[in-house]
Amino acid sequence: MPSGKAVWDLFVEGYGPTRTVAAGCDPERRAALENDFIAYNEKFSNGVEVAMPREFLITIGLRR
Repeated sequence: MPSGKAVWDLFVEGYGPTRTVAAGCDPERRAALENDFIAYNEKFSNGVEVAMPREFLITIGLRR
């Protein structure tokens, strides 16, 4: 994503839990949530894009 704001827009429009929480906030709390969400995601900016590192587990199986 190009910015923390773009991540916010994506989550508030398309990710149910974030959308629900944002919709349930009064305007002042929603603005605070948006600012905090954007600030958190901007920590993962490299100047070109926001890319949050995530751990993952690869499972390899053998078919018998």
